[in-house]
Amino acid sequence: MAKATPCTQEELRVAVETCSSAPVHIPENIQGFGALLACDLGLGTVLRASANTAEFLGLPPKDLIGANPDILLTASELHDLRNRLGHPTIGTQREVLTSRLFGTQDTQITVHKRDGLAILEFVPELRPPEDRVHLFEQARTFLTMPLDEQNLTGFLEDATERMRTINGYDRVKFYRFLPDNSGEVVAESGTPEMPSYLGLRFPGSDIPRIARDLYVKTPFRALQDIHAPNVPVLGGAGEAPVDMSLAALRGLDIVHRQYLKNMEVGGTFSVSIVVDGKLWGLIASHNRTPKPIDPSMLLAAELAGKLISLRIQHAIDTRRQSTRRASTDIANKFLAVDDSSLAIETYWQQAQADLKDVLPCDGIAIMAGQHVSSFGDVPTGSALRALFSHMPQDGDIPFVTDDLRTLLPKIAWGKSGGTMTLTFGKDTPIKLVFLRNLAESQITWAGGPHKHIVKDTDGIRLGPRNSFETYIEHVKGRCLEWTGDDIETGRALHTAFKEAFAVQQELSGKRNRLGLVVRELNHRVRNILALVQSISAYSRENATSFASYTESLEQRIVALAGAHNLLTRADMEGALLRDVLDFELGPFAGAGRITLQGSPVAFRPEAVSVVALLIHELATNAVKYGALSVSNGRVRVTWAMTEDGVELTWQEQGGPIVTSPDSNGFGLSIIKDAIAYEFKGEASLEFNPSGLKARFWLPEHTMADAAFIEASQPEPQKTPVPSTRSSGLKGLVVEDNFIVSKITERMLIAEGFDHVDRAASVEESLKLQENGRYDLCLLDLDLRGEVSIPVAHSLKKKGIPFILTTGYDSQGHDLIECFNAPMLTKPFDPDTLRRTIASMELSG
Repeated sequence: MAKATPCTQEELRVAVETCSSAPVHIPENIQGFGALLACDLGLGTVLRASANTAEFLGLPPKDLIGANPDILLTASELHDLRNRLGHPTIGTQREVLTSRLFGTQDTQITVHKRDGLAILEFVPELRPPEDRVHLFEQARTFLTMPLDEQNLTGFLEDATERMRTINGYDRVKFYRFLPDNSGEVVAESGTPEMPSYLGLRFPGSDIPRIARDLYVKTPFRALQDIHAPNVPVLGGAGEAPVDMSLAALRGLDIVHRQYLKNMEVGGTFSVSIVVDGKLWGLIASHNRTPKPIDPSMLLAAELAGKLISLRIQHAIDTRRQSTRRASTDIANKFLAVDDSSLAIETYWQQAQADLKDVLPCDGIAIMAGQHVSSFGDVPTGSALRALFSHMPQDGDIPFVTDDLRTLLPKIAWGKSGGTMTLTFGKDTPIKLVFLRNLAESQITWAGGPHKHIVKDTDGIRLGPRNSFETYIEHVKGRCLEWTGDDIETGRALHTAFKEAFAVQQELSGKRNRLGLVVRELNHRVRNILALVQSISAYSRENATSFASYTESLEQRIVALAGAHNLLTRADMEGALLRDVLDFELGPFAGAGRITLQGSPVAFRPEAVSVVALLIHELATNAVKYGALSVSNGRVRVTWAMTEDGVELTWQEQGGPIVTSPDSNGFGLSIIKDAIAYEFKGEASLEFNPSGLKARFWLPEHTMADAAFIEASQPEPQKTPVPSTRSSGLKGLVVEDNFIVSKITERMLIAEGFDHVDRAASVEESLKLQENGRYDLCLLDLDLRGEVSIPVAHSLKKKGIPFILTTGYDSQGHDLIECFNAPMLTKPFDPDTLRRTIASMELSG
C-alpha cells in the first residue's frame, strides 16, 4: 500500500471528494466466511458465483454459473425463495430462509434483490438451534429498556452493554453523529485490556459520505477477519458489477482495512441506528483477533438495532412535540399584539424569558422593520445591524455559527461569541437573533487533527488514520457549540413565529378588507332594499288581486335571489350570462323549447340583478301571453360581443298572434327602460304577429371577465364514471404465504373486485367454495406440502375460472394441460395479472 503523506488544502479537498464517491458498494468480491450466488429474478439461471462455492456448497463456480439453481437447491427451497422475492421490501432488506445442511454443515440462506438480480448468501450456522432462540429473546428486551426522553445517556449506555452480551466482542461503543458529521463515543463497554474511546470525537472524514449512505441502507456491517483476503465473484464478464449494498458478505475495501489495522483490531461488527431516515449513530464492536461471524447473531443484532432506532425515534419525536408546543405558545401570544411599537416592545420584553428557557442563550435581539430591541448580553447597535445585514433574507433553516469573529472579523462583538438567527420572509421585516457569550472549551479527539493523503496510480485519496491517541483541541474565541437539539428548537421557533406573523398579517389585512366589505355591503343592502321596495310598490299597482300581487312579488324576489346566488359562487365578482339564462329559463327548457347560443359573457354584480329581472319579465310574459303559453311555442336567445359591449336578442316563435300592449305595466317598463336608465344601454321591442322580438345592448363597463368568473366558480358535482368491469366481482386467493396472499388480494381489489377471500390450505379453500360463489380464483399449486389438485377439480366442477400460481419452474407441468388454466410464476406484478385477467371471460 502507498504511504500516507501530509497534504495541501487543495489535495485534501480532492482526497475527501474521492473518498466520498468511491464505489464501496460494488467491490466485486466478498469476505470468505460464506458464499454468494447472483441469479435472475425467476431463479432459472445462476449468473455469478463467488470463487469459494466448493468450500461451502460442494460445487465449484464453473458447475454453477449458467446452471439452474435446482442442482443446488430443492424444489421446495426454490418455491420459498420465489415467494420471498415477491415481498414488497425484498429490495431494501434481506429475507432469511430456514437453515439447511450442505454436507454436514447447517447453513443459513438469505435472499434479496438488487438491480434485477436475486442475491443469495450462504453462511454456516455456528450455534445450536436452542442458542439461536435465546439470542432473539435477548434482542427483544430492547423494547422494555427504560428510556428518559429528555436524556438518552442512560438508554445508550444500557443498549451498548446489552449489544455486547449478544455479540460477545471485546469492545462495543455507541458512536453518536453530530451536525457536522463528526462523531463522538457516548457509551462504551469492553474488556480491561481494550483501550477506551469513551468521550473521544472522530472527524467526519473517517466515515465518508458514501459509507454513511450505505450504513443507512444496510442494518449492519460484519467484518470477520480484516487480515483475510477477499474472495472474487466470478461470471458476468463485461457486465456491471453486482451491487452488494445489502450483502452481509460484502468485501472489505483497502482504506477501511488499513484503518482497522491501525486501530489494532482483528474483526469488527457495526449496527446502524437510523432516525428520521438519516444515520443517527453506530453501535461499533471491535475484537482484538478475528471473530467468526454467526448468522443468527447478525439477525438478532439487526433486530436489536431496529428496536433501538425505534425507541430513539419515539423519544426524539416526543421531545420535538414538547418543543413545538412551547414554541407555539410563545409565538401565539404575538397574535394578541396590536400594531403599535409600544405593544410590540412589551411583548418581546415578556417573551425573552420564555425564549431563553426553550433555547439557552445569553442575549436576544429582534429587528422589526427598522426598530431593534435587545435583551441580555448583546453587542453594540452597529454590530447588531452588521449581523442583520449579513443574515439571509429568508430560509427555513436557522443560520448558525459559533464563531462570529471569523464570520465578520472587523466587528466589535464584545462578549458575544456565536449566534443562531431566524429570519421570517422577505415581506416580514422581523429578524430574531439568539446570542451566546464567548466560552473556552476543549474537544477531545481520537488522534491529531492533521490529515494525510495517499498518492498512487488511482489518484489522490485520504490515508487511513495512523494514530488514535487522545488529542485535546483547546477552543477559544467561540461560544459553546449549538447542538442538534438546539437547531431542532430553532426550527420549531422559526416555524411557529413564521406562522404567527403570517396569521397576524392576514388578520390585519382582513380587518382592512372587512372595513371595505362592510361599507360595500351597506351600500348594496340599501340598494337592494330600495329595489325590493320599488318592486313591491309597482307589483301592487299592476295587480288585479291580492293573490296575483303576492305571486308576482314572490317570483320577482326569487329572480333577485337567484342572481345573488350566482354572484356568491364567484365571490361577488360577477356572473355568466349563460348561468342567468339557465336559472331563469330552466323551468321551461323541456323538449327543446328554448335555444341559447353565444360565446362566454359575464356581467358585473350591479348589472346581474337588472339582467336577471329583465329575463324574468320576458319569460313571465312569454308564459302568460307569448310563445311559452302553448306547447308548440319556441324561444331563441342569442348574444354576441360588439366593439363596445354585448348585444342580446330575444326571439319568440310559434305562439299566439302578438299585438302591441295597450298599457305600459311594471314588467314592460323593466324590459324597455331599465337597461337604458341604469347603464346608458339600449332596448328595442318589435311586437310582430309571429312573435315578440327584443334587442338589448349593454355597454362595456357592465361586463366582467368571463374567464375569471368561470375559473373562480366551484367545480360542479360530477356523476361518478362507472367501472368498466361489472360490479359485484368476488375473488378467492388460495396461497399459503401470508404476505404474498395479502399482496395478491390488493391486486385483485385494484382490478375492480369488490370482495376477496383468502385461504391457506386445501381444506379451508374447499369450505369457502361450499359457502360462496366466486368469479375468479388464484390458486397456488403447492400449499405447505399439499398439492392443490382437489381445489382445482372443485373449481372446474363449479365453473369458476382460475389462474394457477407457482414458485416452481412451470415448464412441463402437467397441471397446465390438465386444467387448461393460465399459469403465473411468482413473483408476478400487477401488469402481468391484469393482462392475464383481461384474457379471461369473467362474469359479474
